[in-house]
Amino acid sequence: MTACYPVYKTLQPELNVQIQDEQGQLLDQVPVMLMREPSVGMGYRYSVIDTQQGLAHFPKLAEWRVEFMLIHGAVDYRWYVCVAKPGYETQSNVDVDRQDLKIVLKKIATKKQNFEGSSTASCDQYPFFQITPANEIG
Repeated sequence: MTACYPVYKTLQPELNVQIQDEQGQLLDQVPVMLMREPSVGMGYRYSVIDTQQGLAHFPKLAEWRVEFMLIHGAVDYRWYVCVAKPGYETQSNVDVDRQDLKIVLKKIATKKQNFEGSSTASCDQYPFFQITPANEIG
């Protein structure tokens, strides 16, 4: 037995992220990755915004959708943030449980830092994630 119904679904919550080091200095040009994980099925996506003066703002994205009620229920989303900067410990899977997040990056203690490629390389990016601009409209 299935049923379909219209629902206004939040695809991305409004989120303000502040990135700073251990001394409280705001870090500029740090990629902040906001990821969406569905409770069931497909629908993974992520957006990346670089900080400007230590801040990254993700606007809320929502739209009307038709969903189907199945045995497993409706699709809900979990949002989390990953921040990776060369020379700092990666902060991954930071749950988005409020609109304003402050993330403190700690310097890596070792002198040997072999960090190649994009600074978000250590954030999980499953091959079925869909990259979308953070300023995408509904």
